[in-house]
Amino acid sequence: MRRAACMFLLYALPAHAGRASSGWLLATETTPAGALEIGTAIYEHDDLGPFHERSIALLWMPAVGLTDNLELAVPVELVSRTADDTSPGFALARYGAELRYRLPPRSSALRPVARLALWRDALILTQVRSEVELAASYDHGPLQIEVDTGLVVDVNIGRRHTELRPGVGANVRITDELRLGAELHAELALDSTTTSWAVIGPDVAWTRGRFWVAGAIGFGVHQITAAPRLNVGMRW
Repeated sequence: MRRAACMFLLYALPAHAGRASSGWLLATETTPAGALEIGTAIYEHDDLGPFHERSIALLWMPAVGLTDNLELAVPVELVSRTADDTSPGFALARYGAELRYRLPPRSSALRPVARLALWRDALILTQVRSEVELAASYDHGPLQIEVDTGLVVDVNIGRRHTELRPGVGANVRITDELRLGAELHAELALDSTTTSWAVIGPDVAWTRGRFWVAGAIGFGVHQITAAPRLNVGMRW
């Protein structure tokens, strides 16, 4: 009975466009204990690097709240990719598991989140990707700011790839359900395995009951033309 009452209050409280407030930056909220969330992201890389790569990815990420501050997600990514002198391809790219931990209390205006993920590459079966990410957002009245930094390490037989993923953003609550803002996101390779890139642009977030949507239009500022992203989720 108590559990049912808590879940009712969760859905009855006014929404504040909160599960994700940007496109590329890490969400600083976690799924409450016992709740299930189905998240989907669609994102593009347009005219990336010297071979003018263009890719569209679909990321499906169910997540369950293990505690009020710890969630477990199982992401699966599909990618369609084209580039100069390369045949177009569409395939399962990778799958994995990740943990996200938000420092308590949940009601705090400052929300630090740590993320640890392990991915299995579906094309290069000997390759494993590890990701460590730290992010924090802070609410001051209607204003929310966020700083995000991530480290990615790909390990394969005989080689390793490392990259940094910094980001920063700010948005303003327009209504209880709507936020508007802007963000900067970059993926910076520390070797020649992949192409570094960076984008900046506006973002929007909207929440209604169990549903939330957040997206960004990233305009290229370094070795890419654009990288838009749309995130959609539903929580039970």
